[in-house]
Amino acid sequence: MSEQPERELPFTEKAEAFYTQEIDRFLSLYADAQGTVQSIFNFYLTFATAIIGGVFFILQSDLDNLALAISGLLLLAALIGSVYLSAISGRYAQSARYAYIVDELRRYIIAHGSYPTPPAYSSLIARENVPDTGTMWYEWLFPTGTYQMFIALMNSGALAVMVLLLAGTGEVGGGRGIFAGLVLFLITLTVYNAYSRLVISRFNHDLHARLNMGHDYSLWASRQ
Repeated sequence: MSEQPERELPFTEKAEAFYTQEIDRFLSLYADAQGTVQSIFNFYLTFATAIIGGVFFILQSDLDNLALAISGLLLLAALIGSVYLSAISGRYAQSARYAYIVDELRRYIIAHGSYPTPPAYSSLIARENVPDTGTMWYEWLFPTGTYQMFIALMNSGALAVMVLLLAGTGEVGGGRGIFAGLVLFLITLTVYNAYSRLVISRFNHDLHARLNMGHDYSLWASRQ
């Protein structure tokens, strides 16, 4: 016996009020996610300032091997900076998911309410602005946001300077040390960009309105 297609319920004022409340709810979640991104970045700036202060303190101290001490501090900065990068990427993913749900709800209300809309809404109605979970290969080379780009640059720069200092300690030629630092900078920058995009892609692989995704992403460090 063939299944009958599910009959679509009429779009009533009560249904519209419900969807409007859902839009307000997800807009609030979006604003909270954006605020969390800003807070995380502010904490990172405080941490980065402390690291820079630590470097100047070491330079003014009487340690026997300043290069090794500064290198250790820069390595610690890069490791902790990676945690901040992971956290911000997770919040980027949350923001994108909430924005997607809001657009879906708006599109649904417009379509079923038969509202006249100006030309500016054409891309929304045509679904041209729906996030695509697929990523072109060259997109992995670029950052996913301004804050992520800044942290990635700082982390990569810290590792590159660390290599330069260690190369000087090991009496490696200046040209080779600079080349090694530059190569490491470019490689780690690309890795950070790719990792951030991977986190966002993983969180938004199956875009939906469900809020509790702990079971789906329990193995990820950026679990929300």
